[in-house]
Amino acid sequence: MENREFKSRIKQNIGFIIRLILTVVCLSFILVKIDIEQLIISIRAMDEKYVLLAVIFLFPNFFLKFYKWNLFLHSNNLRIPFIDVCKSYLVGLAFGVLTPARVGELGRVLLFRKAEKFQASGIVIIDKLFDLLGITLLSLWGIKVFGGNITFSLFLMLCVSFVLFLVHGGRFLRPLDRIIRKLPWEDQINRILWGFRQLNWKLTTKGIVLTVAMFNVVILQFHFLILAFEAFTFKNTFLVSPIIILTNILPITIGGIGVREGASAILLSHFGILKEVAVSAAFMLFIINVLIPAIVGFLMLPGLKNGTLKNLDIPKS
Repeated sequence: MENREFKSRIKQNIGFIIRLILTVVCLSFILVKIDIEQLIISIRAMDEKYVLLAVIFLFPNFFLKFYKWNLFLHSNNLRIPFIDVCKSYLVGLAFGVLTPARVGELGRVLLFRKAEKFQASGIVIIDKLFDLLGITLLSLWGIKVFGGNITFSLFLMLCVSFVLFLVHGGRFLRPLDRIIRKLPWEDQINRILWGFRQLNWKLTTKGIVLTVAMFNVVILQFHFLILAFEAFTFKNTFLVSPIIILTNILPITIGGIGVREGASAILLSHFGILKEVAVSAAFMLFIINVLIPAIVGFLMLPGLKNGTLKNLDIPKS
């Protein structure tokens, strides 16, 4: 019996085990490629005031994240206190660190009551889609420089199609209505898709503006972290950092560890930045913007009760 339970647990966690192995492999590969002694020298010589600036800009970064999450909740008549919006986001981030492409961020819905969980899940998906669109838009310049005109054109068309889908999501979903009505979980699916039906030009524009503003703060943080080690122009940081951030969507390692640092080393090497500096800056950005907030989210879990958010104005599907 114990053997069966052990095998069952292994099967359930096989995805995490594979990502853990890949994370170790990626980190090992990076450590082999860089000079550890040079890495230590660079860290000891870094200018701490720039690291402090990167930490300070964590707050406007997350304010914009919270505000955007609140905007989408509010537009779907899920009105909750802003402090609960923040808690919900941080709890989702805590789960997202351990999952591929951060799908664990669906954990944001834990604070909602059962009746609202499906609708909130759909809004989480919308929020993540806006993140993907925003960072892809900011990556276009770098894609054109490093990938050429054909790759740039493909990504540009993808972005345009993405915007049209978000604006006219309800129209694109109408052909599915007949199929959904025949399914036994029709109500749950409609609740998940409710947020897509509420999207329009005004809401989409606000979402894109907030997302682009948020990622610009992240780019500025990354620039400060590079400056902590050596001089570098903001123009070049703006050119490469969106692509580095975009690599986080690859569901390969835990928290994108190794993939992000590898991309940073490759792209920044075009401008003469040492691999050790590139890896250090990318990993420090992860610690500041992901790991620390995720730890805060984990610390909130014991004090939270599943489905505690009250006074939700929720529409019926």
